[in-house]
Amino acid sequence: MPDVQATTLTQTERPIGDHGAIGNGRSVALIASDGTLDWWCPGRFDSPSVFGAILDGERGGHLRLGPVVHASSVMRYISDTNVLETVHTTTTGRVRVADFMPFPDDAGVEDACIIRRVEGLEGSVELAFSFSPRFQYVRVQPRLSQTPAGLRARGEGAIPPPTARASCPTARATRRAATAAYVQVP
Repeated sequence: MPDVQATTLTQTERPIGDHGAIGNGRSVALIASDGTLDWWCPGRFDSPSVFGAILDGERGGHLRLGPVVHASSVMRYISDTNVLETVHTTTTGRVRVADFMPFPDDAGVEDACIIRRVEGLEGSVELAFSFSPRFQYVRVQPRLSQTPAGLRARGEGAIPPPTARASCPTARATRRAATAAYVQVP
């Protein structure tokens, strides 16, 4: 994949070429250069989406982990891996976000899991973290709750009720401090 420069387009205006794909052989997620996870059907390719902002920027759901201010962003894959690396450069610093989906056969890994690792490279970059899941193609309203491990979303009215969890312990990445976002849909 060639390097992609970030744009200021909304999810519905953003071209597909502004996204990188991560997957685990059973599912795939699309992540935009601004750090927004715009599409993911956890578990299997044909499962209902949890994040579908690529289809409907207002109602589709997303997970955003990216700079608060405008950034120049370059995406690339780490050689011979399914790890998508995005480096965001702002006027105050640089931060690297590595996104990947572990393979389900790996020891101790749940079926539907996305890891987003943040590393401060230079200076300081304030990050936005927004967790807005939408279950069953927006037919099931999520109910958010705070847990010791982070945020948990549960889809009310569905049998069985879908759930999603996300955690992000800090919203600022510096060279000495980093954070990770973890998304799991059991």
